[in-house]
Amino acid sequence: MNFKRQLDILPLRHKVIVELALWTLSIILFPFSTSANNPNEKVNKLTCAIVDPITETINANCVTLTIGPAHYPNATVTCNVTIDWGDGNVTTGTVSAPTDFTHCFNGCGTYNYTVVRDCGGSGCITNYSGILEITIPLNVTISNPTPCEGDTITLEAQVPPSSTYTPVPPLTYTWDFGDGTNATGNPVQHVYTPAGTYVGTVTVTDATGCYGTENFIITVNPNPQTVLPDTLEKCFPDTVLIDLSVFSGLSPYTYQWTPSGYLSCTTCQDPLAFPPSDTMYYVTVTDANGCQTRDSVFIDVHPQPE
Repeated sequence: MNFKRQLDILPLRHKVIVELALWTLSIILFPFSTSANNPNEKVNKLTCAIVDPITETINANCVTLTIGPAHYPNATVTCNVTIDWGDGNVTTGTVSAPTDFTHCFNGCGTYNYTVVRDCGGSGCITNYSGILEITIPLNVTISNPTPCEGDTITLEAQVPPSSTYTPVPPLTYTWDFGDGTNATGNPVQHVYTPAGTYVGTVTVTDATGCYGTENFIITVNPNPQTVLPDTLEKCFPDTVLIDLSVFSGLSPYTYQWTPSGYLSCTTCQDPLAFPPSDTMYYVTVTDANGCQTRDSVFIDVHPQPE
């Protein structure tokens, strides 16, 4: 007498028949493919006609997964859902239409969560995986995000009041200013030079090891540059032209000459000077960004020969 036995390893309909002397062993394969709708989701491609993609929405420390059923030409199949959130919590349910499952994580950390959607006798099973990293949120306030070369600015990191995680003191702040220098503390002061754009980072760590990082951008404007003779000579009572050249910075420029005595103007670029004796004149040049430079010229006055 010939005996036949069937061993169903997994509840699918794709079988490989192995003929033995007295037995026929029916091995059912479980082929999965990556879902075209979501690369994190694995779908049994032989028995699933259409499955709604699992969509993920992250809001602060909470994740919402929208999970739907499987569809066949003549029916929609209700599916059993098991969600392992990776923090010791497991959620189960059934879906016959797109359904939201929301979970909020407590504390900092990296959580790996998985979803198994089993559509019962249809043999349609999908697996989904996701990752959520919860860190300390930060805001960075900068006293002047567009300073001039050589300006001192103040930077301060703050945890927003609406944060879903309250850091445990004491907090440690580490600053990378993006110019090759670092500092600790909060707030901090820093001077940037030369002109350019700098991308910095601040990292805060609390007593539990929970951390958060935030980037900031500083755009440093160049100061105007001047060309002015060190010394001009004249005979009394002659007049001499102070010829000032300005470049770099952002035009238009404004000028302020001091002292104001014996000058044809104190706010022009090239005043005439006629001091009766040796005098040092100073000029402050300010560009359109408010950046300044200061220069000077010495007027050497010779008396008229006897």
